[in-house]
Amino acid sequence: MKKTFIRLAFLLALVISPAAARAGAGADVPWTTYEAEDMKTTGTVLGPKYEPSQVETESSGQKCVKLNSLGDYVEFTASGPANAMVVRYSLPDSPDGGGLNSTISLYQNGKLVKLIPLTSHYSWLYGNYPFNNQPTNGRPRNFYDEARLKDLKIARGDILRLQKTFNDPAYCVLDLVDLEKVARPLKAPANSLSVMDFGAGGKGETDDTEALRNCIAAAREQKKIVWVPGGTYKLAGDIICESGVTIQGAGMWHTVFEGDADLYNQADKRVRFKLKGSDIHLADFAIVGKLNYRNDDEPNDGIHGAGCDHCTVSRIWVEHESGHVVLQWRESRRGRLPAP
Repeated sequence: MKKTFIRLAFLLALVISPAAARAGAGADVPWTTYEAEDMKTTGTVLGPKYEPSQVETESSGQKCVKLNSLGDYVEFTASGPANAMVVRYSLPDSPDGGGLNSTISLYQNGKLVKLIPLTSHYSWLYGNYPFNNQPTNGRPRNFYDEARLKDLKIARGDILRLQKTFNDPAYCVLDLVDLEKVARPLKAPANSLSVMDFGAGGKGETDDTEALRNCIAAAREQKKIVWVPGGTYKLAGDIICESGVTIQGAGMWHTVFEGDADLYNQADKRVRFKLKGSDIHLADFAIVGKLNYRNDDEPNDGIHGAGCDHCTVSRIWVEHESGHVVLQWRESRRGRLPAP
């Protein structure tokens, strides 16, 4: 589906105790969120507004900031150290519905750190359900996408600025920024087989589909864990995970399964993990798809399972996919998901 990704940085199989529920609403997350409307800005604060087809309605707290002109910015002070950042943003669509590309500048204490690539290629849908990519049909939705950066060096008290880079007609709407101190890559678990030993490249340059499939088959036969170290692994086909399979990455900021943009018009060439059976566990990696349209007649991709039993999906980042995580869980005792 042509839409923004959903950040799945939580454990789907989490069972919340009454004591935890009393402690406060929501999950414990490792990042700190800074709302754009609370930042110092030369842009225009939009909202609150709750109406169909408005970017404010899809914004956190129904508020956001629009940067219109060259030099417009938002600026805030980091409340703690961080080495990673997520920026939730919206760019306008192109007249043909294919999206625009742009950048925004990141400054730290007055010094330019980097230009952050932005795109509306994966956002904007129009018309009535099941929606389409034609701006002429009106009723826009799915305005936002997210950009993530790692390997930053942010200290408490640093002043961070996001500034419009080019003097072009493409505005940029900012909803929020997340700062996170990401842990170092995890190490290989005991009793594991590395996908690198089965020919994976891990640099996003080669097709690593068969390498991952072969590693899964060998690990299942030997009752071992599939280990996927930090890197980018291009996939172009289904990854079948049968009973007893565990796939462990180095962290969702470090291990990335990425789709091939040239093949994403073929539903069977996308990144899709299919869970079949029981005692299947996926953890600590990202799935970066390349889907820029919506078609509900096509199979879901991302993570898909039917009748899964005692399976967990933990600390997974999924973006630019049609189904994200589609799981049909068997009923467990008291109607709760099975504990990990």
